[in-house]
Amino acid sequence: MAEQNNNPSPPRKSVLNDLTDGGRNIYCRFIDLSNEASVETFFLSRLLPDLGYKDSQIQTKKSLRVFTVGRGHKKEKYKPDYVLMYRKIARCVVDAKGTDESLEDWIEQCSGYCLALNRKFQDSDPVRYFIVSNGRTTALYEWNKDTPILTLDFTDFVIGNPKFEHLKTIVGIQTIAKSKPIPLTLEPADFRFIRPTMERARHLFATCHNVIWKEGYGPGPAFLAFVKLMFVKLWADKNLRENPDIGPLFISGLSEIRLPRSSVTFSKEWIERREAEGAVNPIDTIFLDRLRDDIEREIQLRKKKRIFDKDERIGLRSDTVKDVVRRLEHVDMFGIDEDLNGRLFETFLNATMRARELGQFFTPRSIVKMMTRLADLKVSRGRQDRLIDGFCGSGAF
Repeated sequence: MAEQNNNPSPPRKSVLNDLTDGGRNIYCRFIDLSNEASVETFFLSRLLPDLGYKDSQIQTKKSLRVFTVGRGHKKEKYKPDYVLMYRKIARCVVDAKGTDESLEDWIEQCSGYCLALNRKFQDSDPVRYFIVSNGRTTALYEWNKDTPILTLDFTDFVIGNPKFEHLKTIVGIQTIAKSKPIPLTLEPADFRFIRPTMERARHLFATCHNVIWKEGYGPGPAFLAFVKLMFVKLWADKNLRENPDIGPLFISGLSEIRLPRSSVTFSKEWIERREAEGAVNPIDTIFLDRLRDDIEREIQLRKKKRIFDKDERIGLRSDTVKDVVRRLEHVDMFGIDEDLNGRLFETFLNATMRARELGQFFTPRSIVKMMTRLADLKVSRGRQDRLIDGFCGSGAF
């Protein structure tokens, strides 16, 4: 008869579990992390398999080579706790520190070790990231940057936590397997990409409205043409975030980042390259077609409902499209919060259509705020009020 296990492992926690003890994640209790060795053994060694790496793909400290790396004005011998491999090539360095140590004191050593590994390759830098953790905080860096692209607290390591899930999408084995080592002849990242302020976004929408109206469109067709262009813009910005080479840049939270020009497809430069190849109105004939095909696949999988007809076209002249694209290409529309998107569409609708033409009226924001406060909706662990807004329009309520 098999021996009964009287001390079963506790179930792995998710973000829906109560973490009021403040000291446990899915790997260990924080109270058990007293020094560097415990952070390595009880925390990081259990994290790496969840990133998808097999034992054969994890090189431990005993098997790693010591390199001489810089530390301030001095040089010292150093090696980390782990190096993650894919097809016998190093891809990510992982190092544990004591709970009372500052991670910033070890950035230079980790980066220097990545550099030493990359020097073995003449045409690329295969080691793209390093992770350093003192248990209390875990930071993910690009190997040649001083600012982390992702920072997680101890209790972020629970199933379903957005930061934890994003860490897995960046350095998980599935992403690493798809990505190619970065060529040393990288295109400079000089394309400005800005998250707009409310005032800036309103101004952009107003100028786009004027450009489209110059073509002679009525209120309804002008707005519909603009919506189609905005769908294409949002889809293009979403694809930038899903690009494993540049997606991590968006995690920084900065209002402005720099991207390689070739990665930005919703741009005047991209249009002109396609026109030089013989394409006519490429945003309409190439980009919209790709978006429709993407939506059709989602419809087949029952993940989306139909938005466009199968033969949908933007309907604007190529010079008009190019003018609108030129005004929007440097603006991160996908990064705008939902409430701002609603306000922007209200701004555009109010500028292009009159209520008597559409039979639509927008409730002033001051009235929206007053009514929602009067409704006194409650959301807590034990109670969640629900409502229905049958005529939600831009979603203000």
